[in-house]
Amino acid sequence: MKHAIVVDSSSGLTKEEAEKKGWFFLPLIIDIDDKTYLDGIEINSENLYQFWKSNSVIKTGTTPPKYSLELFEKLSNEYDAVIVYPLSSELSSQYNNLLVMSKNLKNVSIIHSYGVAQLIPYELEQLENKLKSGEITVQQGIALLEGKKDSTLHLIPENLTALVKGGRVSPAIAKLAKLLNIVPIIEVREGKLEKAGKGRHFRKSITKLAEKRFEEISKEDLSLYDVVLLHSKNDDVKEIASEIESIVNKKITIKLIPSVVAIHTGKKAIGLCFFKKTNFDLVTQYLKTNKK
Repeated sequence: MKHAIVVDSSSGLTKEEAEKKGWFFLPLIIDIDDKTYLDGIEINSENLYQFWKSNSVIKTGTTPPKYSLELFEKLSNEYDAVIVYPLSSELSSQYNNLLVMSKNLKNVSIIHSYGVAQLIPYELEQLENKLKSGEITVQQGIALLEGKKDSTLHLIPENLTALVKGGRVSPAIAKLAKLLNIVPIIEVREGKLEKAGKGRHFRKSITKLAEKRFEEISKEDLSLYDVVLLHSKNDDVKEIASEIESIVNKKITIKLIPSVVAIHTGKKAIGLCFFKKTNFDLVTQYLKTNKK
């Protein structure tokens, strides 16, 4: 069965990067000082701060309906199945909007996503490997993507400025946090951004988070996990990566935090992702042994 894969810019990929993987692309919208940009096409994680100034008014939005509909209709005519993996339905109305756009296209499946950032391309790469090897069908792959995974993503803002602008933290709390060197630790849990705790001092909090996750995962097998360090233009990222590598005893990958997430975490934020490589292997084995 000939299939197409579609991601949006919450994956951290640009349109060009998605196309290099053989995937199709939907840009989310970033509005800065009343000027609208297509994320991943006209603006991206690399150049975001050339547009976003300290006093800028900034908002994010879903893919323009006309853009989505035109792509879906084109792919629906050219492929047997179209798999669309958008930003988590808990973080945006993107999923619901795309569902409406695809309602008359029977071969277009919108994944009820819990993913964001590097979690999305990692899962899709595993899916493609399983599809190419013939281990699973497209429909089984869709069920796999909609299942909850053991992978984790934590985010630590360097400061609370962006969270205050977004109305998630009050100015008084932010002022106190700055005075006491307190930073929040945010976890992507079941597709939602949840407060997972707080730390004292930004760099120490990153180290302690890595140590905690390493201790938890060491009860299993660290070789089952890939570790990805995300950042929003943090100049110390290589130094931080080196510190984390010494904790987890393995090479880690460095990626940029997607623009639509970085807008809420602010510049210099750090994200730490532990991606479990066997998520798909375990479910694939289940599907093999439970064929009807």
